[in-house]
Amino acid sequence: YYTDGVNITKNSFSGTATEYMIYIDKAETYNIVISYNTFQLANVTNTIDPVFINTTPLVSFLHNSAYGSNGRSWIRFYGAATGGTVKNNAASTIGAFINVAATAQTNFVSNNNDIYGVVTRFGTWGASNYSTLADWQAGASQDANSLNSDPLFVSASDFHLQAGSPARDKGDSTVCATLVDAMDFD
Repeated sequence: YYTDGVNITKNSFSGTATEYMIYIDKAETYNIVISYNTFQLANVTNTIDPVFINTTPLVSFLHNSAYGSNGRSWIRFYGAATGGTVKNNAASTIGAFINVAATAQTNFVSNNNDIYGVVTRFGTWGASNYSTLADWQAGASQDANSLNSDPLFVSASDFHLQAGSPARDKGDSTVCATLVDAMDFD
């Protein structure tokens, strides 16, 4: 499954960013996996989405953590970025969780995420904005098994989950079954 593409794994993105943290724009079909990364979003400029997927099909965004608000979406699927998967991510106090353009909705799946404390909106599906997880679930038919609870990160810079975290053992264990990692959110 992960043999013909690119893995962006175990990175920490932070600091003052005036450009995208991750920008993927390749019109070929690859299996690109963005997993086990941490994102400090507080210092990202308000004019960009930190993770931007443009015209690239089959991108998986898995087991990532984020903290901080920039007023934009944490991840955006745009253009012909079809077949995207967003699972097992945890975020607290972010501007918005996700933005999926109408052209990127084919075979898109988002589920088993814990997204808490969105500032501007939960997500955008095509031209429709959804303020809450419940609105997003009803309008976009995504994230049926996701949570809207504080994931209880150890701190704003340590994204390990505290013992009482509602996100513990709530992820989809079939996702990235071949990747072995010590991350908490599984």
